[in-house]
Amino acid sequence: MNQREEFVTQWEPGPPAIWAKRDEDRLISSSKGGHLMVPTFRPFDFLAGPNQPLLFLTAPSNRAFVEALRGTQPTFHRNADFEDIHFQVAGQTVYETEFGIYTAKPADLTLIPAGTAYRATGTGGSLRMTMQVRDAVEVKTNEGSQIGHTEYDVIWRDAPDWPDPPKPELFKKGRVVESVHTWEDQPGDQTLIERDYDRVVGSFYKGPGINHIRLFDIFKEMTGKRGPGPVSLINQNFFTECYNTVGEQWAYHRANRSEEAQFQFFGSAQNISEFGSDLMGAGDIYIQRRGIAHRVKGSPDYRRMVFYSREPWKLLIDPTKPLRRTKFEVTERVLEAAPWRDEIKKYLAEAAPR
Repeated sequence: MNQREEFVTQWEPGPPAIWAKRDEDRLISSSKGGHLMVPTFRPFDFLAGPNQPLLFLTAPSNRAFVEALRGTQPTFHRNADFEDIHFQVAGQTVYETEFGIYTAKPADLTLIPAGTAYRATGTGGSLRMTMQVRDAVEVKTNEGSQIGHTEYDVIWRDAPDWPDPPKPELFKKGRVVESVHTWEDQPGDQTLIERDYDRVVGSFYKGPGINHIRLFDIFKEMTGKRGPGPVSLINQNFFTECYNTVGEQWAYHRANRSEEAQFQFFGSAQNISEFGSDLMGAGDIYIQRRGIAHRVKGSPDYRRMVFYSREPWKLLIDPTKPLRRTKFEVTERVLEAAPWRDEIKKYLAEAAPR
């Protein structure tokens, strides 16, 4: 028997983890399916067209979209009572905000706090995932938390032909329209306000500002060997982490009071659980329901963004029926190496066959 440890958690802050020893051979594929099983899927393969955000996960206090953003949004958006968290997957998005202008490249995470007007422009085949959260989040990692400097290039293969418009409206001056949103808005609800561009963009001179980070430059160590990945944003019902786990995760994890969405940005991963073993590639997402033991075995270039919900999610798409089947090719450029990369090199050298 191949014996593995398992740790069981509730929700943070909460009781300490409970530990158990499991026979892995009897754990993997021990479930024959059920309502908690969600097959791995590629959310961008469900998009019907450009500039049509697709809501695919929802809970009372958070929800998740994917979008192929082409050109400039027609209005500025002000979310009166909820936050927007954008994760850039491909291309780039420029955010014109009341705190200034920010450019998001692949693997950038951008928090736009509630009450901040902004407009987004997507170029270069922009793809982004947006998590909206009702309750204010606490910033755990900011620009000063970055260690090293990494950039990524992402190509969406076998994708639909959705070109950028010839002339984006980026930085266009004069009168603009702002659309005000609330968490409880229904389809068709609309409040539009006319403003002057120069009185919107950069108009805030005090406040917490936009939190904009290169997500995979906040690691202090290789994850999955001693503990979880670093938390970037958190509130009482939601938080985000990231992982660079190479090889086998040190133990199984069973979360009894949370759901997790595992988005594979780079590399590949063998997801192992009571539902079986599944190989994930770049662009895939897996919804890990509560109560199911799981662990991962990551490739040498493994990078993953994970977000968690205390409340159960409702999946709004059928993961077995994508509109197309595409692939993501991701390359990494290390401009300044962080110490954790040496830890991975050492691990791979020690694990290599002799």
